[in-house]
Amino acid sequence: QKMPPENTPAVSVAWSPDSQRVVASNGGEVVLWKTDDGSIVRRVEKPSVLGFAWSHDSKRLAMAVANSSSGFVVWDRDLAQ
Repeated sequence: QKMPPENTPAVSVAWSPDSQRVVASNGGEVVLWKTDDGSIVRRVEKPSVLGFAWSHDSKRLAMAVANSSSGFVVWDRDLAQ
């Protein structure tokens, strides 16, 4: 799967510790994929993501966000806030 819009390079990518998901940002969107079949779990508009960090159990994902009042956002495994 390519980052939307097509041919837009990813600026940040992180594999989950359990290798079941991968998340990427192109500076305007965050996309979460299942690694077994490449299907998109969630696509969210989220500009200015600077980086990702997964929890050791792969259940939570932290994002450093430049335009967030707290500086970071934490989502559960399915990217529901």
